[in-house]
Parts: sequence; C-alpha cells; structure tokens
Amino acid sequence: MTSNGACTMDVLWTILVIGGLLALMIWGFNEQSKERSAAKDAKGKFLEQVKADRSFTPSRVHDDKNAYLGVDSERGKIYLGIAPQWKSILIPAEKIMSVAIYEDGQSVTHASRMRQIGGALVGNALAPNKGGAVIGALGAKNTTVDVIKSLVLRLEVDDPKNPILGISFLRLNEVKRGSSLHQMASTEARAFSSLITAIMRRSEQKDASDLETQTPPPFPRANKLDELSKLAELRDRGVLSEEEFAQEKLRILNSPSE
Repeated sequence: MTSNGACTMDVLWTILVIGGLLALMIWGFNEQSKERSAAKDAKGKFLEQVKADRSFTPSRVHDDKNAYLGVDSERGKIYLGIAPQWKSILIPAEKIMSVAIYEDGQSVTHASRMRQIGGALVGNALAPNKGGAVIGALGAKNTTVDVIKSLVLRLEVDDPKNPILGISFLRLNEVKRGSSLHQMASTEARAFSSLITAIMRRSEQKDASDLETQTPPPFPRANKLDELSKLAELRDRGVLSEEEFAQEKLRILNSPSE
C-alpha cells in the first residue's frame, strides 16, 4: 500500500470515529430531551391533580424542578411530588411521625410525634460567621465548615412503602455557609418545618381529646362487687384456682346488672 493510500485510510478512519462520536452525542442529547419532556409532562399532570383536589388548599408551597411540597395548615394535609415520576403523595397530619432539617447529613432541628427534640443551630442559624458556622448536630460532633452541599427537609411518615421522604431546599451543589443563598434556603426549610410541626401537634391534641371524651366502661354495681369479693375469698382460701377465678370473674362482669 502506498503512503498516499495509507494516509487516505487514516483520514477515513478519523472521519468514521468523529462521525460515530457525533452520532452518539446527538443520540444522548435526544434521549435527555425525551427524559426532560417526559418529566415536564409528569409534573404538569401532578400539578393538575393537586389543583383539582378541592379538599386541599395549600397555605405554603415549595415548587422547583425536583420537588413540590404543599402544606394545607387549615386541614392538616401535605401534598408531595418528587421528580422524575411526580407521583402524588398525600400525607394527613396523623401519619406524620417526625420532621427534621438536615444540613450535610447532620440534623439541626427535629420534632417527633409525642415529644419535641430541641436540637437547634448554635447561636443565630442564619448569621454569617467568619471562618464558618458551628452546627450543633443531634448525636454528632460539632464541625466547622465554610460551605454547605445539601439542605434537606426530611419527613418520617406512617407508610411502609414510603417511610422516609426528603425534599432538598438547596438549588446549587454547593453554597457558602451564611451566604444569602444559604439564608434563603434555611429560612424556607424552617418555615415548612414549623408548619408541619404545628399540624402534627394539633393532630396529637385532637387524638388526646378524643381519648378523654370516650365513655369509660361502667363500674360494677354493688351486687357484682359483693360477688367478686366472695369470689376472691374463695380463691385466697384455695377453693378456686386462678383459672377458675378468672373464668368466674369474667362471667360476673359480663352478666347483666339487676
């Protein structure tokens, strides 16, 4: 093969390789466009479903390309949708087990059902500090850092299929701690945390009130008390076994009062 022929082959191979790379790039771009279009359509349907639900009127909404979080503080409901599927998740207040804010994987606030955990940022949560801010984490050592990479509101719910749900409030991969972007994200996350905690507490109070208003079982009348007293004497003297005593006691309590 002459040198000219070899040179021509090299050029052809180069053209083929470049053409293949361009075709691959175009294919990848088209696939990404399809995925973005499908995600956009899915979100559109999700928002239509939320809007059509007459039993839900959000008092506060967080809406970006990755997640939607709406809280109806009046009715005690939460609507949640997460990209790319945008499946509707409706959470009533009685299903909320806890709500927490995590910064770079460390809990900075936490409220759970039946108890309030007072973990909070040390000092002013949003005040910029020289050299970084010191974060007081629950069950973790204090660390000093200049940047933050994630700020997530985490919900624990009574749902075996989706027990833990997380919503990111940080729109960039990394921001300076104490910066205006950090302050905005933290303020928004804390506002939602306070709303969700409030509806969770209201649900607890309602449950406690319902228990208090329930009609207690009727107290045994005097004749039944006499029978139970005699029954206990027979058991204590060994005339009746514990099993016989339990059976007779149940019979007396379930018998109609005279």
